Amino acid sequence: MRSIAYSLALSIFCESEAGKKELINYLNVNPNRISIVPLFSGDLTKLTISEVIQKEILIKYSLEKEKYIFYPAQFWAHKNHYNLIISFIEFVKIHPNYKLVFTGSDKGNLNYLKNIINENDMENKILILGFVEKDTLYSLYKNASALIMPTFLGPTNMPLIEALELECPVLCSDFEGHREILGNCALYFNPANTDEIYERMID
Repeated sequence: MRSIAYSLALSIFCESEAGKKELINYLNVNPNRISIVPLFSGDLTKLTISEVIQKEILIKYSLEKEKYIFYPAQFWAHKNHYNLIISFIEFVKIHPNYKLVFTGSDKGNLNYLKNIINENDMENKILILGFVEKDTLYSLYKNASALIMPTFLGPTNMPLIEALELECPVLCSDFEGHREILGNCALYFNPANTDEIYERMID
């Protein structure tokens, strides 16, 4: 049904050249019907949160500025929290003062991840904050040592753009779409390779 809808559409909008290529390759869409409307951040990056408030938010969650890695994503399996956790377990052996912070809602994978965290005694190192308000999300971006996004799906993802605008270093899956929007402003890795994820965190 979806392919029929695409074939009947007068015009189709997608957010990147990489997305356009996928439409053409997988759904045989006429490229003349596709227009690119670049992805842009929402109002989160336009907030003004004082450093005092940011510090209070960090204290609330027992976090230190630039001593945690941040991953804002819903808990779907394709978001690949698992490989990140496995990589972070190794990373924290070298950098014991760091934490890993997750935000987002459960989409069926959270209990599985919590079990892995508990089995490895990482409850105090890997924080699951759930849904957070915008002032907290802003503060987490602004004070993280890096945003990390090991997702298996693209071709683009909003948090990468938010991080870039908020001057938060980015580590992410090596997708054509990610390189299109970030260029040299990120470190890339194969999301299926825990060694590569670990190495990028060390970098």
